[in-house]
Amino acid sequence: MEHLDADVIVAGAGPAGTAAAYDLALHGVRVLILEKATFPRYKVCGAGLTAKTIPEFPYDITPILETTIRSVRFSYRFSEMFTRCTDTPMMFCTMRDKLDDFMLQKAVSAGAKVLFGEQVKRLEQGDGFVEAETGNRRYRAALLIGAAGVSGMVTRMAGLRDNIELGIAWEAEIAIEPGWLVPLSETVFLDWGTLPGGYGWMFPKSDHISVGVGGPAALSRRMMEYYADFLNSIEPGFGNDHKAYSLRSWPIPTRRRKGPYTRDGSWWPVMQPDSPTR
Repeated sequence: MEHLDADVIVAGAGPAGTAAAYDLALHGVRVLILEKATFPRYKVCGAGLTAKTIPEFPYDITPILETTIRSVRFSYRFSEMFTRCTDTPMMFCTMRDKLDDFMLQKAVSAGAKVLFGEQVKRLEQGDGFVEAETGNRRYRAALLIGAAGVSGMVTRMAGLRDNIELGIAWEAEIAIEPGWLVPLSETVFLDWGTLPGGYGWMFPKSDHISVGVGGPAALSRRMMEYYADFLNSIEPGFGNDHKAYSLRSWPIPTRRRKGPYTRDGSWWPVMQPDSPTR
């Protein structure tokens, strides 16, 4: 067999990719992670982890958790509001740049190798190997895991992006004064129905809040109006008193029906959504 750069190549260093890399490396598999960005990097995501998720991690992630959620306020078209509370935590919030970098470092400490600035642009399958070509060079392994989301190049090249409907989301990071933040620090806000097929969310963090709205791409022109209305639904005048220091859009692909997750036995795209923690 031709020389292999690794037993397994993981394309993408998000939670799915680094979780796979950690487990494989821990069992002695030679893993090479190819990541197009440089970590830590900002990622549009509410970054809420349910309480049931935390014990599933093979290591302690409490160092990066910022807030503990004990209540969720639901609304339908900014009316019919109700809140559900528990004495025990429902969810924990963090930032995706912290979570992703933390998980990547765990994978590296387990023995995985990571190369930044390497985006897979072409795949070629041979007899007993798969070759990933980036802008710099080619890397060869026995198996490739595509973990860059359903919009990733690997998913597209492997022909596994059928039956996908495109959505879009806008998310803002908003710094607010402690007097506003403290009352919100244990509550997640969720709204449905105001935008057909869409929803709004607010996740409190240690020193700011993450607020976003999402829905069908065809309704993208209505997103900013919905975003402003959602802010004011949290507290009247909220949108006027607090300005975003980061406001970005992001595609949200959704699968209309089930489809294949593998191809030819050597390409293994992990078809996770772009924001798996929200």
